[in-house]
Formats: sequence, structure tokens, C-alpha cells
Amino acid sequence: FFSDFEAFHTSMTQVEDKEYFGPWGEAYATIYDKVGPHNPVHLDPMPVPQGADSATSSVQAPAIITDSAISNSTRQTYVDQFRQGSELYSQGRYAQSVECFHAADRLRPGQADCVVMLANCYQSMDQHSKAEGIYKYATDLDPHHAIAWYNRGLTLQALGRWQESRDCQLNALRDHYLTGTPAMESIASTLAACFVKLGDAKSGCRLLSELVGSGPHPLAQQLAEYLSDSGEPGKAIDVLKQQHPADLEAWYKDAVGALALNNNFRQSDLLSRLLTIQNFTVPKHPRVQEGFHNAIKAAMAQIKAKDDGPASMLELDGLGMYSIMALREGCQFAACRVKSWDVLTTALRRTFMANGCLEHQAQIQEYVPSSSGGEDPLAEIPQGCKLVVQGVNCPASVPLLIQRMQTFQAAGMLTVPKKGALKVMGIQCDQLHHQTNVGPVVSGFDVSNFGDFCTAIRKYNLNVHLHHADHVQLSEVVTVDVAKGINELSEMKVKLPIKTAGRLDAIATWYDFELFDGIELSMGPASDGLWKQNIQMVHLDQDVAAGESVEMDIVVTRWAKDYTQQWIMFDDIGVAREEKAPTQTHQTALNSFDALGGAVWHFDMMSDLKRNDAYERALIAAVKPGSIVLDIGTGSGLLAMMAARAGAKHVYACEMNPDVAEKAKAVIKANGLEDRITVYGKRSTDIHVGAELPAPVDVVVTETMGTDLLSEAMYFSLHDAVKRLTTPDVVLIPSTGRVLAQLIEVPERWHMDGFAIPKEGGLDMRPLNTLLPNFWSMVQMKKIKYVALSDVTTLFDFDFSVPYNPKGLLDTLKVPLIASGRLHAVVIWWDSILGRDGDEDIIIETGPESRYASTDHAHWSQMMQILSFDGVPVTAGESIPLRVYTDNHMTFCELTEQ
Repeated sequence: FFSDFEAFHTSMTQVEDKEYFGPWGEAYATIYDKVGPHNPVHLDPMPVPQGADSATSSVQAPAIITDSAISNSTRQTYVDQFRQGSELYSQGRYAQSVECFHAADRLRPGQADCVVMLANCYQSMDQHSKAEGIYKYATDLDPHHAIAWYNRGLTLQALGRWQESRDCQLNALRDHYLTGTPAMESIASTLAACFVKLGDAKSGCRLLSELVGSGPHPLAQQLAEYLSDSGEPGKAIDVLKQQHPADLEAWYKDAVGALALNNNFRQSDLLSRLLTIQNFTVPKHPRVQEGFHNAIKAAMAQIKAKDDGPASMLELDGLGMYSIMALREGCQFAACRVKSWDVLTTALRRTFMANGCLEHQAQIQEYVPSSSGGEDPLAEIPQGCKLVVQGVNCPASVPLLIQRMQTFQAAGMLTVPKKGALKVMGIQCDQLHHQTNVGPVVSGFDVSNFGDFCTAIRKYNLNVHLHHADHVQLSEVVTVDVAKGINELSEMKVKLPIKTAGRLDAIATWYDFELFDGIELSMGPASDGLWKQNIQMVHLDQDVAAGESVEMDIVVTRWAKDYTQQWIMFDDIGVAREEKAPTQTHQTALNSFDALGGAVWHFDMMSDLKRNDAYERALIAAVKPGSIVLDIGTGSGLLAMMAARAGAKHVYACEMNPDVAEKAKAVIKANGLEDRITVYGKRSTDIHVGAELPAPVDVVVTETMGTDLLSEAMYFSLHDAVKRLTTPDVVLIPSTGRVLAQLIEVPERWHMDGFAIPKEGGLDMRPLNTLLPNFWSMVQMKKIKYVALSDVTTLFDFDFSVPYNPKGLLDTLKVPLIASGRLHAVVIWWDSILGRDGDEDIIIETGPESRYASTDHAHWSQMMQILSFDGVPVTAGESIPLRVYTDNHMTFCELTEQ
């Protein structure tokens, strides 16, 4: 209909019952029967509807006046006032522009274009409610004024009324085809945002996909973001790739390397999330590289000993590294099977060339789907294939990996790994117990109602470096054969004999491999922290005793329809002695609803006593008798209750997750504070003085600080609150914040994302670096060996009472160096002043010496951003120029030209 009106009209004229088409028939009737497809006219002006928004009272209600009843001089004066108002509007002088449009409206009442311009002025002055009322009046005057519908929709978005905004944009889309305005891209972008906001991302993606098509388009980046957020990163990559069809490598380099000044930061962040960095860090770890090299060498020696003709090999999930190893050990041909992606294929070809592999020696294949929708391991096996090498990266892929290796072995091929098994043990761990249990009392408040969320945590596998988490092994380590099929695994039971008495907090699992005869590789606890172990939390009423056993049913959960990602978990966990019935049991609650989405950090945050104490001290200092407090992002309601305890007259708390908001209400009621605290299940940007708030607030408190200080949009939330919801002398908690950084050398190269210059005789994998954006990853610095090359440097210093710059901040710093070495990365963290207690600042700090530098699943950590894969040689006493940028969300750094 929208792409070809004439074809639609022809079809509709052949159908007598227009109601058969539902809303499309109504749209057709509205456009064609009343207006006509190519003759846009304004309908007769309507009077102001009864009960109209009081905001429209500034616009004169029109009498029905025809042009013939207006004198030429009045008409000319109207035109002059309209032009003058438009010129003032273009100069940003909105208040003066309003006077001109009012004067024009008095001369010719009911002219929709004039009313729209008047609303535009109020909208530009952030008077959204008033503007929305006037836009509504304009659409009453002219129900087919596309710009009025579009601008009204934008205003409704600013007011948080997304469903009404969507309806307005649909009307604008309808009427766009009568006038050609506003631009289709503008309507589609806004309408898609409405769909996504209302939980219908599929419709938003479909709308943008129809416009973007298969070539370059200004909405491609928005479409890619929505596709990625909807769980379709492959489609997102394809959309972005189409923007540079002539030079894919240039596209990729530009997309991931440009600074936000070119509006590519969001795109860069998208691409860095689409790439699986683990596939690059794991293969180059010394014990992985050594283990695979020795296994491939031994396998090729066995193949050559048989002397039954030329040997070829197949590599899976190895980025070409294992193919090159096999070729160097005498293999005649290698096929590297990867998922379809042109940029990766190009980088792999260059990697083979860089290592002296001739074109006829190495081939890049795509995964071949089977008839059931998964991949077919035996499809397109190279002729004479005697060896298959499978990369081992992600624990969730191991069950299918082991089953796949059995398929190849049954076909007469050697495999690396040769076999693997699941290892299981029961542990006591105070840290994990602390992080996954709440209450019943936190900071003097009963939070047991919020603790209900802890039940849902049982159905997740947490990822933890057990080597760094103090724990006690309570049971024997039991081996489980996972080479069986899914059905057989799901019928198995595991029995853990208890050797040490204690509180059973979790079941820990990992995989061990025999890569080849006698050559082993373990994903278990190790000081190098290469892999995290899978942890499933257990909650029992009593401690377990030596001589007892823990019996569990295996449950296979999946991440993908073809079972390429599988977690082995346990249910019906019972504790018994000898063969007697269980004395206590634990249910995993696999089907439970989890409003927190497995975010364990909620519980770690609530149980962080130093954080809680700092916030309470700040609230006691800020709250006065009669104070009204706004808590942004209340979560459990803990800070809101602290504010009430500090003496606030009333606290208004907002929480964007409605399920969490309901739990907060229950917690607050359990503490007898429901009369002094009101909880809204919405964002702070969606509440208003005179509606949710009876009066402006005196204190605003929030703990919406992420690992990057502003990553949870805290500055924007505070800026919006100060502008709309507070008294002039409002107290903000936190009041200020700094983003801090330190330049470092990382001697253990596998921590780095990219590949460095190889040692003599080593593998040169540097062509793959083009796939990796130089962006940040969350780290815990006490687990990483590094050398500080600079003192701690302040990148940004924020005063949250000062309006933020919507364009972000850009600066170039000269950072003095205190040590010589090779500069690889910058590590970033923050500190924040919540308030003052007497003469002392109340500070929260998240740096390398804090608890957040070593604790898995802590609610904060540090960020490390790679500056150079190879490392830039630097000398103590020099200063190095560092370009830094924040978009009020994330912090980014890059080295400038020397």
C-alpha cells in the first residue's frame, strides 16, 4: 500500500467490502474517498473540542472564515507575521517567534500550519505538555497534516507516552504520501523506535528493513542496533556490511575504529559485542597453543607412520592456527571450516599467506547445514582427510564438540581433542553464598521479600574463577561421560560422595580433555584464569556431613535450537546417607520466572556494606525535616528506606522494571514505611511534577553507576531531574564523579585481544587483528599481571549539578610516564563523592585496589581498553598524548599521532 498507492487503489476498487481489509480499508477510505490520492487539501477547520487541553487556550478558537471574507491587507499581514516568526524560529529565538505566530493566528484563526509552528516553538523550549496540546489542536484542524502528526508523536515520546506516539507516527506515515513530508526516513526511524520501546522489536526491524533494502542507507545503523538487541547479530553484520559494498575491509576498519565525532561509537560498540573475543584469546594462551601443537604433532607422526598416502585435515573453530600447525608437520592440505562472513574469510586467506601457505594447500569452507537445520560434520570432508582438529573455546560448546569428534572417529579419522569429560564437585564458598543470598536483614531493614529473587538464581550457571574465590571442596571430583546423546544424558544421575562436612553452597563443573594420546588440557581451576568454571548455586537448610552423598538428576539446557550451546545442570538435588531416603532436597526451579535476568550483582550490591554505609551517611547529611526525596532506580527500595529513616517527609522511588518495583513495594511495606514511600514502576524521565510528584523534590539519590561511571545513563537522569523535577537548591547524591585511568603494559600477551609480532619460527596471526576493534572489556585488575607505566590520571571530572553536554566531551591529555616499557592498554575506573560528613568527603572508589578488582560477579569492576596490540615503546619521563571521549555513556581512548 505505502510503496505503490495506485496499485493498491486498483486492487481496492475491485473489492466491494472495504471493511474486509480492516484498518487498511479504513486508511484507504480516509485518504482516497475524503481527500484523493494526488489532491491534498485542508479540511474545513474545526472548533476546539470540548475538554481540550488547557494548553490550547493560547490559540484562538477559530470561527469558520473563508478566504473571500479576509481582506488583502489582513492576508498580507498574516503572511508577514508568519515569515517573521519562521525566521526567528530558525535563529533559535523561540519566545519572540511565539509572539509572531500568536499574532498571525489572531489574524487568520484555525490555520493548521500556523498552529503547528506555534507548537514547534513550545516544543523547542522543552514545554512538551503545552506543545502536545497545541499539536493535538492542529491535527483536529487538519486530520491529514503529516507534520503535525509527526511532531506530536515526537512530543509524546518526550512525555513517555509511547503508544500514543506510535499511533501519531502511523498517521504521519499515512499522510506522508499526500504531501511528501516529513521525510520517510524520519517517520520510519521514529515509528521503529516506538515499536521497540513497546516491546515489538520485530515490527521495528521489519519496517526499517523494507526501507534500508540491500544498499547504503542512513537508517542502516539503527536497524543493525535493533537486530543485534533482538538476538540477530548475523543480520546486523550483513546490514552494516552493505554500507561499503565495494571494500569490505575498509568498511570494517572504519566501522570499528572511528571516534564518536563520526557517529560511529554506537556502531563500534555493536560490532565489538558481535565478535566473540574468546575465540581470539583462548587459542593463543601458552598452554592451549602448546597443547594443541603437541597433539597435532603426535597425530601427524602417527599418520605418517602408517604411510598410506597423502594426508589432509579439517579444522573447526580454530581461526586457521591449527591448519598452519598441521601443514608445518607434513599435512598436504588443510580445510578451515568457518561460519560465513566475508571479512573473516579475507583475513584468514591473508593469515595463510603470511605463514607461507600456498593457495592450493589451504581452503576456507563454510559450515554446511544438515537437513535438520544444524551443521553436518561429515559434509564436504577434504579428500584423504585423516585428521580433524576442533578448537576448544567456550565451555557451552563442549558437549556437542565431543559428540562431533565421535562422529569423525567412527569415520576412521584421528581427532584433536580425542575425548573429553565433565568434572563435578560440591563446594562451600562464602563469597558466592554472600552474593546469591539476601537478608533477611540488610542495613537494619527486612529485605526478605526481595530475597525471593534468589530462588530464580538457582537455574543459572554462574561463571567464576574458582582459583580466585576462596572455597572448600566438600565432595570428591566425579567424572561424567557427556559423549552420550541428549536423551541419554537427561536420564543420568550423578552421585557426589561428601568427604568434608560443611555448607553446600554450589555445584562446580568444568571439562577436561585428552587432546591426543597422553596430552591433556583442563578447563578446571588454574592460576592463569584462562577459563572460568560453571557454578550452580544450591540452597539447603542444613550442612552436609562426611559420609553422606549428594545425588542429582542431569538436566541439559540449551542456548540454540540445534544444541550447539549446551549447559549441563542438575535438579532434584538430594542429600542422603548410604542408601536411605534423602534427608533434605533442593529444587533448581528451572521453570521459575526471573525478573532480574540472572543478574547476581543485584545481591552483591545490596550486601556491599561499605557502599550501603556511604549512601546512608550521605542521606543523613542531605535530608532535612520536611525534605521530599526522589530515588532513581530504587531496586529493592533500600536507599528509599534509608532516606525515610534519615527523616524525609516523603520519598518517591522509581524503578524501570515493574516486577522489581512490585518487590520493592513489598519490602517497604514489610518495614512499615508504605505511608512515607511511594514506588512507581517507571523511569524517572516518565514522571512529572503535578502528576506523580505533588511538588518539586529537595534531594535526588541514585545508584545508577555502572562499571563505566555513566554507562547506566546516570548523568542524563540527573540532568533531566534537575531540569524538571527539583527545587533550585536540590541536593544530588552523588554530587560529583571522576573517570580515572592508568596506562599499562600487559606482559602476558594472551590477555590482549589481538596478535603480536611472532617470535622466530612462530605463527604470524596478525592479519586477524583487522577483525578486532580496539575497544574495552570489563576486567578485574588483581587477576591480571601488568606493569603501571603512568600514575593515575583523571580523564573526566563531572559536577552533576551542571547541565551535561549532549554531544559529549572530547579532550587530548598529555599523560606523564613513570616507567619504561611497551604501552598496550589503558585501564579505567571511577570514584564519586556522594556528599560530605562534616569536613570529610563521602567517597566510593572502584579502582584496582578495591574489592571490585578481584570478585567475580561484583556489581562493579574495571575496564581495559587496548591501545596497541604490539605495544608502543615508551620511556619514563616522557609524556604520551591520549585522546579521550565520553558520549555521556561510555569512555573511549586512543593514542594520537606522535
